[in-house]
Amino acid sequence: MKAERKILLSGFYLLFFLSGAAGLVYQTLWLRMFALVLGNSLHSASVVFASYMCGMALGAWLFGRFIRARKDPLAIYAALEAGIALTALAAGNSIPRLVSLAPFFYRHFSQYPFLLDLSRASLSFLVLLPPTALIGGTLPVLAHFLTRRLEVTGRRIGALYGWNTVGAVAGCVIASFWLLRLEGLNAALYCAAALNLFVALAAGLIRVFAGGLSGVPDRETADRAAAGPSERAAVRRKLLLAAAGITGAAGLACEVAWARFLSYILLNDIYAYYLMLSTLLLGIGAGSLLYSRWLDRLGNKLRLLALLEIFLGFCICLCYLFCSWLYLWPGQPMFKISLQNLFSHFFTAPFLIQISIRFVYTLAAVFPPALIIGAVFPLICRLYITDESSIGAHAGAVYALNTAGAVLGALGAGFFLVPRIGVQSTLFATAAANLALGAVLLRFEPRLRGGRPWLKPALYPALAVLFALIAVLPDNQVRRFAMKDKKHTRLVYYREGLSGTVSVVEDKINRIRTFYINAVAEIHNSFTGMQTFKMLGHLPLLLHAGEPRSVLMVTFGGGIASGAAACHSLERLDVVELEPSVIEASDCFREENRSVVQDPRVQIHLDDGRHFLAMAGGRYDAIISDATNPASPDSWLLYTAEFYALCRDRLARGGIMAQWLPFHTGSPRTYSTVVKTFQSVFPHTSIWLVKDYTILIGTAGPLRISYPGLAARLAEKRLRSDLEPYCLDDPLELLDCFLMGEQGARNLTAVAEISTDNLPLYQLETTQPADQGSILELLERNRERVFPLLEGIEAEKAVALKDTLEQYFLSAGYLLRRDYPAAGEAAPFSCKYSKYLEEDRELVPYTRSLIQYDPDNYSLLLRSSVILAGHREFSEARALMQRLIELDPADPSNYVNSGNLDFELGDYGKSVENYRKALKMGRRDSELLSRLGRSSLAAGDIPGAAESFSEAVELEPENESGWFNLGVAFSRLDSLERAAECFRKVLDLDPENAGALINLGFLQIKQEKFEPAQALFRRAVRLAPLSAQAWLGLGTSLYRLDRPAEAREAFQQALKIRPADQVA
Repeated sequence: MKAERKILLSGFYLLFFLSGAAGLVYQTLWLRMFALVLGNSLHSASVVFASYMCGMALGAWLFGRFIRARKDPLAIYAALEAGIALTALAAGNSIPRLVSLAPFFYRHFSQYPFLLDLSRASLSFLVLLPPTALIGGTLPVLAHFLTRRLEVTGRRIGALYGWNTVGAVAGCVIASFWLLRLEGLNAALYCAAALNLFVALAAGLIRVFAGGLSGVPDRETADRAAAGPSERAAVRRKLLLAAAGITGAAGLACEVAWARFLSYILLNDIYAYYLMLSTLLLGIGAGSLLYSRWLDRLGNKLRLLALLEIFLGFCICLCYLFCSWLYLWPGQPMFKISLQNLFSHFFTAPFLIQISIRFVYTLAAVFPPALIIGAVFPLICRLYITDESSIGAHAGAVYALNTAGAVLGALGAGFFLVPRIGVQSTLFATAAANLALGAVLLRFEPRLRGGRPWLKPALYPALAVLFALIAVLPDNQVRRFAMKDKKHTRLVYYREGLSGTVSVVEDKINRIRTFYINAVAEIHNSFTGMQTFKMLGHLPLLLHAGEPRSVLMVTFGGGIASGAAACHSLERLDVVELEPSVIEASDCFREENRSVVQDPRVQIHLDDGRHFLAMAGGRYDAIISDATNPASPDSWLLYTAEFYALCRDRLARGGIMAQWLPFHTGSPRTYSTVVKTFQSVFPHTSIWLVKDYTILIGTAGPLRISYPGLAARLAEKRLRSDLEPYCLDDPLELLDCFLMGEQGARNLTAVAEISTDNLPLYQLETTQPADQGSILELLERNRERVFPLLEGIEAEKAVALKDTLEQYFLSAGYLLRRDYPAAGEAAPFSCKYSKYLEEDRELVPYTRSLIQYDPDNYSLLLRSSVILAGHREFSEARALMQRLIELDPADPSNYVNSGNLDFELGDYGKSVENYRKALKMGRRDSELLSRLGRSSLAAGDIPGAAESFSEAVELEPENESGWFNLGVAFSRLDSLERAAECFRKVLDLDPENAGALINLGFLQIKQEKFEPAQALFRRAVRLAPLSAQAWLGLGTSLYRLDRPAEAREAFQQALKIRPADQVA
């Protein structure tokens, strides 16, 4: 019987685990779905979250009371799970249809924010009430079924709550890291519903095969504690319910604060939030299971509750301070590298390694307090439940109060505490509430037998220590985050707003100001930064075939693009911005944005851009989307096909759409995904380049540019004065920004996918790290000339104009390769290329000055070394690398970087020594072995080089350069057949590798196989017509084949390319 009881209990815990997983998937999906209907703002998310939690609270209370008089709770539980599946599917399919209702409320209540929020809350509450109420009812119903004796209520409820919450962790991980990324919203919804149906079916089968089992029998040996009258006193019960509500409020207030706090440390992407949420749920589930397994056996439970609340208060503060210290600690970069080396032993995917590193920080900040929060709920249930016949009702009451408190905590922290007193004070205020609750509980504790009065006076010094700690803290830790690694700057603006922390810092060296949101740099007023956003504001209006009068700007940023657009003869400029403090911070850029906020034509709307487009009427001549990175949690829905379709529908006849698109983040795949998505709605897409960013332009028809019209517009005084400082006032300079037209864009996106609301590919991309170089190569391969798009050019000027644009085209190619000197030489008359070169040259003295401000900053030294090496200042870069080795001699990457610099300086023996040190420290990859082989080859150690290259290709068989270098090494060892095999392997990987063809051709000559050799060289000269070696090899093979005339022609070609070649 005991074994059967354990199996049965384990089965129900498993079912409730699966139910918890489904519940969290629903929460994740509904938040994303409602963001598309109500907007991706804090208000909308809070309304949906509150509706979700209120429904759960109501369901817990109602079903807790309902189950008391029912004799078949297992049948009711099975019905609840089936009902969740059906109502969740209904809700998921109903939410998208609310788009047609939302504009009605917006038009009628947009001037009355309270009524608008009330209408939003009503919509979401009505849709979510059925499934959430059923979800809330599962715990009290199952607790009532599984528990028949008071002595095991805490144990059973703790186990149920714990496994349900751990299931929620699984749901969070599965939804965020798998279902949403691979299958999309709809598939995730049906998977969650299938889980609920499975649980319902399993519960029904257990009921049938258990023969009408009414509950799980408890151990007969359990002794019931005698309950004194004070335990049942009304004041004690009210105090316990208050404790449930306060703990719930504290937990969710902390969640809001932790999410903002960790956005600095974990990067501001969707996985940062899901990682924090998973850690919080894991802690709560583990804490509840911990109570169920061990803590429930302790004696005085009210005292235990009081002490847990006190420990929770201290734990919140200490974990926050420890995580802050860890992030601000000067040795943090070395610590992070150590973690990276550790996790690289377990994972090969860079994404998983980074997630593991970020998980360490969330564990430090969130897990310990969450563990205590998880233990509190079953403990309160154990204290509150005093009647065996009302276990479900009492558990439902506690659950309802705890959930209602969570709603109040989340709303209070999000709307009031964080925006007014900041993250740090919010966490400390929450901690103080827990300490105060613990003090009240401890004061009540001596009414129970066995009280220890000494605990009460001990609490007050502890409280004094906490408040003293708050008073003596040197500074707001989150504010210090804004200045991390920035001793060379001063903070000119800082505010923790509703949806993000906004800061502006000014560089003391070059006086450049940079605008940050949640530690992510958005705007800087350098020449390049200003040029980018001036171009974004002006370009669509300059390309418009008519006279644009109305413009919509989606997101405001520093207001620079809006200020640029306002230079035109507009009648209306609507600006939509989510965060109020962004508008406030734009005053730091009032010269650059021309005080656009004060322009009477400008109307600023504090709303989500997509929601505004869907709700507001009217059409625009141009829509400009300046949304931040597509991977950002608040911008993903501004980069989908549905958003672009909404923009298209809001454009007036002949209207133009412009989209800012960075390439310093993401991969070629993610970049081409955005372009493909944009082009799926705007077939006539062109891409424009401003050094570090691109702009997508979508027009109603094929793009045609009137050259005289463009020149006339640029000659307008107001536009010219705004564009001249950034070298964009000349038509040629502006046209040079053209990168490709619609055919080039189609070629670029030939194998790309379209990002949709259901499956936003960019935001959820995990497989490829950021790769700016590859994106630039992709752009260079597909670029086109702008001259064929020009109209209205006088015939006698067309040839000269075409020749000048051809020089610009050549310069743009060098720009994409980041060769600024060559770009300037190709177009010496260009203003902007000279500015780019000037910026690049200023980087070295700037870096030297930067080091003086913080000479022992590990991150700064590493970045400076990379910059100096990139500008061929190898000796200085090596000196910095030696300092890095002194600071962290255990990091193999430093020895690899030092070896690279030694190689550039010609110190090949030292280079080999450093590479071997890295190998001894456990760093073993194909790239390092290839570099070691190259250095050994240069140092004259040919056998050692061959050995290293062999290991490199063994680790990475697709390593094309490794096979090539191995072939060179074998050639030097006169192992001709093995060398030939290597070069053939290169050609298998890349049939157009001219170097492999040339080397294989010379090997054939050495083996006197002249006919195959001349065939190889002919292929080589077709692929690399400027290679003297290819022509020389062709001439040699032809000469040996006794074809002197053809050989002479080949030798002459070689001499044209390399006149001093004595062999030719």
